[in-house]
Amino acid sequence: MRLICFFNIFLFLVLFRKCTTCFEDLSNEILYDIFEYIDIYDVYQIFFNVNQRFQGLLIDSSVPIQIIITNLSIPNVELYYKNFLLPNKHRINLIHVSNPFIVHTFFLPSYGISKFSKIEILRVYDIKSTYIKNILDFLMDLPELYSLTINVIDNIDDVNILKKNDYKMIKIQVVV
Repeated sequence: MRLICFFNIFLFLVLFRKCTTCFEDLSNEILYDIFEYIDIYDVYQIFFNVNQRFQGLLIDSSVPIQIIITNLSIPNVELYYKNFLLPNKHRINLIHVSNPFIVHTFFLPSYGISKFSKIEILRVYDIKSTYIKNILDFLMDLPELYSLTINVIDNIDDVNILKKNDYKMIKIQVVV
């Protein structure tokens, strides 16, 4: 909603005050304000290849990032991971994943969600219960994590896996 207001103000300035400017001429602070209202993947898709300034804005910032990944194809996941997620791993404080393929990919040793040590909140939706053990095994490598939400699409065969004391003190919520 605030993004629409911003664009209305911008449009007003351009049309009625004869202000001629370009989106690229906006200050970094204004661009960051705009980016807050757009899903970070969409920001990446739209702006990453515009020019080096926009690449720098997306990669060289210290602003925390919340990643929400739902429907990405295999090639897009790999590009997004390589070009955006890895360079920004120190900024990502929330990951929300609701695609079984992506969940599987994130918890492979070669990708390794443990590379994202600043994650505070991890939400994993629409997965098979067989992935729970793998996800919980990675928790020890996430020192900032305090909330984990897992939504499974089938029954959990071994409920005791959630009661292990090996996991650090985090809020774990499993929804069946």
